[in-house]
Amino acid sequence: MKPLFWVAAAKKDLLEMPEQVVDLVGYALYLAQLGLKHPQARPLKGFGSAGVLEVVEDDDGNTYSCGVYHQIQ
Repeated sequence: MKPLFWVAAAKKDLLEMPEQVVDLVGYALYLAQLGLKHPQARPLKGFGSAGVLEVVEDDDGNTYSCGVYHQIQ
């Protein structure tokens, strides 16, 4: 399994989101560590082929977006 590195306050910010969002992003991160891609992960616009994916989830009328840098070796 690939290591997971948090940038600045990313983990703290994620854990302040609703539980449904935390669960989805957590699973997406787990899949990324295994070299896989979550079905809701899409290339983040403006990064070309840099391996940056975005996971978007709606909860209670709010939209949450998390970026994941997926380094392919």
